[in-house]
Amino acid sequence: MLISIREKTQGLVAGFIVMVIILVFALWGVNSYFAGDSEKIVAEGNGIKIPHHVYKSAYDNIAAKQRGRIPQSVLDSPFYKQQIVERLIKETLLTKYVHESGYRLSDKVLGKKIREQTYFQKENLFNPELYKIALRSSQLSPAQYEEQLRGDLMVGQLTSGYIKSSFTIDNEVNQLLQLGLQERDIEYIEIKPENFKKTITVKKKNIQAFYEKNKLNYQTTEKLKIQYVTLSAKELAEDYKPTLAELKEAYETGTGLVTPARRWASHILVEVAKGASKEIEAEALKKAEKLAQDIKKGKRFASAAKKYSDDKGSAVQGGDLGEVGNGVMVKEFEAVLNGMTKLGAVSKPVRTQYGYHLIKLTKYIPEKRKPFKEVKAQLEETVRRQVGEKKFFDASPDFFNIVYEQPDSLKPVAEALGLKIKTSAWFSRQGGKGIAADQKIVVAAYHPDVLEAGRNSEAIEIDDTTLVAVRLLEHKQKQQKPLSDVESEIKNILKNQLALKKVAELQEKILSDLKNKNDLKLIAKKYKLSVKAGKRLVRNISKDVDKRIIEQVFSMKIPKDGKMVIGEVNLGGQGVAVIGLKAVRAGDASKADKAMRLRAQELLYKRHGEDYFQAFIEDLRKQTKVKVITNNL
Repeated sequence: MLISIREKTQGLVAGFIVMVIILVFALWGVNSYFAGDSEKIVAEGNGIKIPHHVYKSAYDNIAAKQRGRIPQSVLDSPFYKQQIVERLIKETLLTKYVHESGYRLSDKVLGKKIREQTYFQKENLFNPELYKIALRSSQLSPAQYEEQLRGDLMVGQLTSGYIKSSFTIDNEVNQLLQLGLQERDIEYIEIKPENFKKTITVKKKNIQAFYEKNKLNYQTTEKLKIQYVTLSAKELAEDYKPTLAELKEAYETGTGLVTPARRWASHILVEVAKGASKEIEAEALKKAEKLAQDIKKGKRFASAAKKYSDDKGSAVQGGDLGEVGNGVMVKEFEAVLNGMTKLGAVSKPVRTQYGYHLIKLTKYIPEKRKPFKEVKAQLEETVRRQVGEKKFFDASPDFFNIVYEQPDSLKPVAEALGLKIKTSAWFSRQGGKGIAADQKIVVAAYHPDVLEAGRNSEAIEIDDTTLVAVRLLEHKQKQQKPLSDVESEIKNILKNQLALKKVAELQEKILSDLKNKNDLKLIAKKYKLSVKAGKRLVRNISKDVDKRIIEQVFSMKIPKDGKMVIGEVNLGGQGVAVIGLKAVRAGDASKADKAMRLRAQELLYKRHGEDYFQAFIEDLRKQTKVKVITNNL
């Protein structure tokens, strides 16, 4: 879709539109569009309402990301604001369409998608705690997130349908391959600054002038050394040797030593719509209870699921949900399933936000505790950590108090708590090695209380079980480097500048000569430069020519009437290249291997599908009378 829009729109405003589209689709889920309250509405019609808070949140998020890149006058413009509302309208229409068209996503597929999200994983496995933490930080409940994701995935099904239903013909594929395999022949000369450096003399007065003008760039870095003491749970327990009794206790109580139970399940859903009447609710419960009785009497669960389950995604699999991990299903479902241990057992009807479920336990692996010998080393580390943490928390108040109350030395805290006073290497305000790699230490060391008043820092909390206090040992202020120390460096800078200036002057002469004589070899000979050839260059494939030159070559016009097309490319500190494009040949599509042809087909499928989908969205919008209330923006 975005490729299509980019190809069909031009200019700054079009760029803003594309950015709005990207960000709105990225930032907004399904649930928020159906929220309704008494606040003012920014768009309304055909049963659709976009509340002001939804629009305002979208606008604020997008504006915050674009501020500094897009002028504020554009961000405040009615056109920009209306584009955001239009995107919200279209996404709401899509969501409404997929629901009304009967698109559904099974709990099994939804659970699988959630488990596959890398930001919910630890060591490549789904982690329920990470899942909960991520949702809390986004201010979403699991139910809200799952509803949004379900809606987004259903819209994705619709989009995928358009892409998969698109088609292409061999001629299109061949044309794309011919373009991708197009060959170009060139001649080029490189004008390098090194060609001039040997003849350039830099005068001392120029070096002196440059030095005076850029003195601030030639100063030594401010540095300091510190003394510091560390109160660390890890260090406090380094030499501690746990007793067998401690290890046994840790073994009995350690949750990390247990392989959690695993459960596989099937379900039958009797759906109950939100806000359903008591009569409908009672009818759904009665249906679920009747199914439970039939299954108890011998009716096969899978057959009942295929025929009666309203979760159509899992129904075709006989209700199979596969393995169901903690944190994937809604809490009511999960609570019942986690209480089941008998293989083949079927629950009573379980009410969730979706309706009534009958849950069958299809496979069960009980939890297993690892053997003591196998985890002894792990237990020793656990006990050592616990002892260190206890010592740390016991000593922490004294550490805070002594460092603060006796600010003229670190000896009192070191002697009181049996700590070593250590010395850092030199480091700047940007940090350094060892202790100075932590920015908290750097900030504390350069604080006026430490740097200027010569006092201890306050206790610095590095992490939950590490405290550090620092004080200044030595300080080296910034100093001006003498010219003699930097003369060679400045000389090279000035030589480079003069050489690049000569490169530019020669480049202009060559380009001027080429206007009169379209012969790169002749002009190169005039200026005693060598000509390099690049034959049958192919975009993204040829490696023997600088990629910056190749990029320029494939942006140049096709030569006509045997006349070479001239181009130029800046190679930065390496100078410039003047290019003569001699010939262009269409690529031979028959030389494309299967993988290349498949990539070309997939690209065309995707682009056609996105075009069809964009046309569908625009048509959906035209058919729906939704009015934007501009006064409320």
